Amino acid sequence: MSSHSQVIYTGIEIGTATIKVAICSVADDYHIKLLGWGESPSIKVIKGEVKDREFVCQQLARAVKQAETEAQISISETFVTLSVGGRFVSLVSTDGTVTFETGSMQITKEHIDTALKQAIYTPKDDSQVVDNGYTRFYRLNKDEILLSPPIGRYSTYLQVQKESIVFERQYLEEYASMVADLIEGPPNAIAYTPRALPFAAFQQQDDETPSEGFLLIDIGAGVTSYVLYTGRGIFTMGQITVGCDHAANDLAIDFSLHIDTTRKILRDFENLHCSVIPKDDGRSRYIAVKKDINGSTKNISVDRVEQVVYLRFHELFNNINNKIKEEDAWQWATGGVMICGGGARIPKMMELASEVFKRPVTIARTYDVEGREDVVNSPAALVPLGLARFGKHIYDIEEQNHPQDTAGKVKNFIIELLNW
Repeated sequence: MSSHSQVIYTGIEIGTATIKVAICSVADDYHIKLLGWGESPSIKVIKGEVKDREFVCQQLARAVKQAETEAQISISETFVTLSVGGRFVSLVSTDGTVTFETGSMQITKEHIDTALKQAIYTPKDDSQVVDNGYTRFYRLNKDEILLSPPIGRYSTYLQVQKESIVFERQYLEEYASMVADLIEGPPNAIAYTPRALPFAAFQQQDDETPSEGFLLIDIGAGVTSYVLYTGRGIFTMGQITVGCDHAANDLAIDFSLHIDTTRKILRDFENLHCSVIPKDDGRSRYIAVKKDINGSTKNISVDRVEQVVYLRFHELFNNINNKIKEEDAWQWATGGVMICGGGARIPKMMELASEVFKRPVTIARTYDVEGREDVVNSPAALVPLGLARFGKHIYDIEEQNHPQDTAGKVKNFIIELLNW
């Protein structure tokens, strides 16, 4: 990476169902050109936890090799960003407050900096690794909530709320070390998975441009990510360790089938003329499935299959809806809801989301990207492509703060983490 214009970015997502690798060039205006794409089954990752490190490393190597062959570049020569998520990552909200004892005063940048320093989260012990995250909002007198820094405004006090991303060190080390072993050096940056989504789907707007926010939901195999993006930045985000595999498991239990069989049913929902919203047409419909390894089959009711899947995803969306309500955050999602991930391709998923959220729902895709149509138009490709853009964002910050060291503080932190 000898010059700014020559930097290539790689995004790596190690998901429950698949490992995805995107090698991209990212222009200064954040236009993405996909140079190489790799994908392989992960299988041995459960809710973000690696159950078989050797197997996952082999699958990661396969996906990387595919992307490198297509891009004609080694990812060790690129700026690598890795996503980490699952139940070993938590979010902690903290406040910082500046009170003006003499009454209403004009807020300055120094006041905001003081409040932000107070809001920094300190890890409880060495088992936690903290990413300082993002500023959620600013609160002025009479509980006025603002999304942009209120410099120049008058108030009797200023409160800043931040949200920090807290990783369990053990699992962060495991993910980072798998990539480090493969590329013979640590990744350049690590991102909490939901944080990559806005970089894929939304263009940053300036403070003068009227904006509308969206709730973006990525439905994966074992984990569902969500992020509420306001147009100015992230207001809230999180993950729920429920996804398509849980619907497949529900079907496996209900019909006494192997989960591989029910996963295939979910993948083939469209070809089987099924949808996540049960049809009420009075017809009796059946799916012939293999019952055992001897090849015997049995017929299962389509109505029951659809009902089981509907209940699982209805519950998932309802849980997200309740979380957004608890944070009084719907006021910032004036644009509605967007869904992506493998689960977004299940027929009628948009309609089910609209039923639960009572808002318009669309399929999210990566904006301003060129390359293989089967990838760039896929709702399942947002995280790795967003990671490439996130990597560009981190690189630009590090280049500005540490022009003689493009690794900067971010990579130094990862080097320390791995004792590389």
